[in-house]
Amino acid sequence: MRMNVNFPLLICCLVFLVSCGDSSNNPPPPTLWDNIKSNASPAILLGTEFNTPTRIANVSTLAWEDGMYISDDGLHLFAFYAPISLFKFQQYVNAYPYVAPNVCAPITNYIRGTILNGSDFELQLPYDLPDSICNHSNGLVHSEIAHASRASVNDNFSTWSQHAVSTNFVYDGGFSSADNGDGTYHLVYSQSTSLNQNDIYWVPNSSSLNPDAVTPVLFPAPINTNMQEDNPHLERINATDLILLFDNHFETGGTGDTHISYSISVDNGTSWGAPSTIATGTINDYTEDLSSHLFMDGANNWWLYFTSNRDGNVEVWRVQHTNNNLVTDFDNWNSTSIEKVIAVGSVTGNIGTMEGIGEPSLTSNGDLYFVVVYCKNPSEQTVFDGCDIDPWVATKK
Repeated sequence: MRMNVNFPLLICCLVFLVSCGDSSNNPPPPTLWDNIKSNASPAILLGTEFNTPTRIANVSTLAWEDGMYISDDGLHLFAFYAPISLFKFQQYVNAYPYVAPNVCAPITNYIRGTILNGSDFELQLPYDLPDSICNHSNGLVHSEIAHASRASVNDNFSTWSQHAVSTNFVYDGGFSSADNGDGTYHLVYSQSTSLNQNDIYWVPNSSSLNPDAVTPVLFPAPINTNMQEDNPHLERINATDLILLFDNHFETGGTGDTHISYSISVDNGTSWGAPSTIATGTINDYTEDLSSHLFMDGANNWWLYFTSNRDGNVEVWRVQHTNNNLVTDFDNWNSTSIEKVIAVGSVTGNIGTMEGIGEPSLTSNGDLYFVVVYCKNPSEQTVFDGCDIDPWVATKK
């Protein structure tokens, strides 16, 4: 779950066609993707706590929206965003690695969804390859961090726009933040630094969740290594203590098991403790335990929400901390409290399948945001289009 073309003329043409091309003003018939998404039903297993999940329709596009994060107040939504069919593109890249003559993936065939204004969709040459090998009709598209906002929790989110921390010609994703309580925020996210390697960056004391300009800082070693660290989550415990959670892929290039690691700062981010993988016994016992989020409930109990394939499918789970002392006893999670929160459901009518649920993120009042992966049936898939991922929410009762 992750990755400067200006389209004013195309947009104008589309507006003309919608407003003038059809005198009856009838909406276009629903596509197969429309029907799959409207008939998808993730299974909420804690019905006494959460309402039936709903898709966040106006930010659920045919682009790949992954690595989702909701701000504490529920007014800002962030996602890893790539305007392509990511699974199919990855299949191509895996089959034809960047070695001549199979250097350039035919990106234009995979375009699906809106290309964000300001994003680096110039089909930049991958890894500084010369024009003789890879030109601008082929190339490599990169992910951006997308941002949508709203004035109140009763309003719809705006459409996606590129976030200030996104950098051209790298993969950005996994945005998170910590509210400092003084009108500033610590921003944190992951970014590719070399072939198939991600590291974690942050912007301390930002005046906004989406500032006009940023000066990111690379987290020091040994938090960042020559392996892949991504999907960070930063949680403020009190005025001085911060906990950084992140996914640790245990092979260079991210091809090994994925587990959740953490590092603690007791001086408001001036220094960080050596990172540690959360002790096994409750967490990190499976090949995919990842995308974690700390949440304090109304009784001041700490919970860890995370994604896991421990029951076969990738789904959302949670576990309660034993004594709520996260700073000095972080590994002490109550194994008897672990429970599945949202399970892979189904698509009615057998017109598609649901393949995964993940990336949990909660507002301060307990509304649970997550992403859903659904796919067309194999007979309906093409070489360039097969699955999609969208943001959903299960509001707190």
